[in-house]
Amino acid sequence: MTAAAISVTLSTLSNVLITGVFLGAAMPPDTRVDALTISAHGTFSGVGWTAEGGIDLLYQLSTHRWFAALTGGLGTNPLGAFGAGRGFGGSVSFGVVLNSASPQDMSGLSVSAVWPLSVLRLFESAIFNSNKSWGLLTQLAKNVHNVDLLRHAAVGFGLSSSGSPFATLALRSNAFGSFFYDSTTFYPVSASGLQSFLGDARQTFGQLMSVAESVTDATSLAASGDQILSGLNAVP
Repeated sequence: MTAAAISVTLSTLSNVLITGVFLGAAMPPDTRVDALTISAHGTFSGVGWTAEGGIDLLYQLSTHRWFAALTGGLGTNPLGAFGAGRGFGGSVSFGVVLNSASPQDMSGLSVSAVWPLSVLRLFESAIFNSNKSWGLLTQLAKNVHNVDLLRHAAVGFGLSSSGSPFATLALRSNAFGSFFYDSTTFYPVSASGLQSFLGDARQTFGQLMSVAESVTDATSLAASGDQILSGLNAVP
């Protein structure tokens, strides 16, 4: 198989696994929606990888209160085979959190499978097929510069380390990949909470940007992954 086929196949299989775990955790009859989320992240992508970080807002339905946290992560980027799939980008998403007792259920580690809605039907035939994998990536690369926002739409399915499943609908520059995230404590949106949050935001964002700029290849990405996660873990 070509590099494109391997990249698409591995990302697709890992996405299928994560989506399956999500569906198992979100199955009725006990499923309930406990929170709504809004996220705004910046991304920096290279060949095969994406680093991501930003702000997550969570609205807890039971208390009618807002909470905020910083989130950083690393993910796959099959689109990195094209110049259009590399460099700086962004993500804005809206989502729901299921079966969550507290906003802190979403802090710490989580995984998410991100699927591009515009070419979702092509994935089944692209697995283990070099020509169709390259065609899939070519179409995704064309969508990067398309002014139609629907071309950037993606759906995500994930699970936090607490066991709470979550789903998102997003506009993303990198609309396909498997992602590992680490989130700080979710601070209440209040005067004291925002003061603590903003202080941590300045410290963590500076560290993440410094690490992202140092990534040039797979070896430096692996080394930087530990720095990114340790920086997030240093935040309460």
